[in-house]
Amino acid sequence: MTKDTKSNNNSKVNEQDSKTDTTKKNLVVKDYYKVLGVERTASSVEIRKAYLKLIRKYHPDLNQGSHENVHILKEIIDAYKILGDLDNRLRYSILLNRSITKSNHRSSSK
Repeated sequence: MTKDTKSNNNSKVNEQDSKTDTTKKNLVVKDYYKVLGVERTASSVEIRKAYLKLIRKYHPDLNQGSHENVHILKEIIDAYKILGDLDNRLRYSILLNRSITKSNHRSSSK
């Protein structure tokens, strides 16, 4: 491989990285705590109770004719997958806090 080929490949990688960075900067993080209706300080038990309550409320097999609630149900399941696991919850909370900090910073700088 020549120097020009290596240089060209590196510039493509750097270009790809900068596109990814821009996408990450504009990423809006969904607030799964709101989806489950719990506080950010909620315990694992509180999160599980909220999840089970919402599953019963929106599950199409338990609520005749409520097939439009499938979208809501999927959101609830996604939220519990993140908040129900302590490692995932920690990573998510860090990401959420960064997102909130950035959006607050943008709002105050206008």
